[in-house]
Amino acid sequence: MGGRARRSTLAGRLRAAIHGEGAEEVERFHIKGIDPIRDLRQCLPGFAPTVVVDVGANVGQSAAVFAAAFPHAEILCFEPVSSVFEELQQRFAVSRRVHCVRCALGAESGSGSIVLSGSTLHSLAASPTAESAGGTEPVEVRTLDEVCRERGIEHVDLLKIDTEGFDLEVLRGAEELLAQQRVDVVEVEAGMNPENSTHVPFETLKRHLERHDYRLFGIYEQKEEWPTLQPHLRRTNPVYISQRTIDRHRGHSPGTPP
Repeated sequence: MGGRARRSTLAGRLRAAIHGEGAEEVERFHIKGIDPIRDLRQCLPGFAPTVVVDVGANVGQSAAVFAAAFPHAEILCFEPVSSVFEELQQRFAVSRRVHCVRCALGAESGSGSIVLSGSTLHSLAASPTAESAGGTEPVEVRTLDEVCRERGIEHVDLLKIDTEGFDLEVLRGAEELLAQQRVDVVEVEAGMNPENSTHVPFETLKRHLERHDYRLFGIYEQKEEWPTLQPHLRRTNPVYISQRTIDRHRGHSPGTPP
């Protein structure tokens, strides 16, 4: 009975912490899965990115968070849709650290078409004739390996990918970077059930990244099947870290100096 009471008390304290009634409890019990930046800082002492790549930057929601969290980071944003890119570029017009590039990233360089929709969420078309209520728009496609070579980027501290189903293609275009462990942290968007035909399955992304010696760090933004109003998971944002990064922090518990 005493054990049950202790567990109930702990559960209550954790719930209170999550709901803002005691933020210090979050730190004490190190609850992972809420804020990836906080978790990375806790588990990787000294985590202070100087190069962040945001693929599928949209209007800069994530880039703004990165810019605030990492004041010394150069942030490279990729957004292919012209109308969305204009908003992105305007948002960071006075920033010297956020650099916006209008193109899509994929497995190989070339050209493609982007499927437009009524929202700001878009995806590359599987073929130039892909149908959409909003039509399509031609886009330039580059590989991340190629862009980094051109810009002299040797190392990426944080790579965030959100391309509405083309995350695996982006990773395939970063083969050199991943194979050489020149990316420390990778965040992708993954489908979590077989009915989700929009996002790349979690298992597929996991296999690809594990082949390059990346390991799952945490799972964030767990979203239920909102289109069908069902309670099971539709998508998540898994975060992976390189084996080199793991080795560099081996033996250090969260919050302790390296």
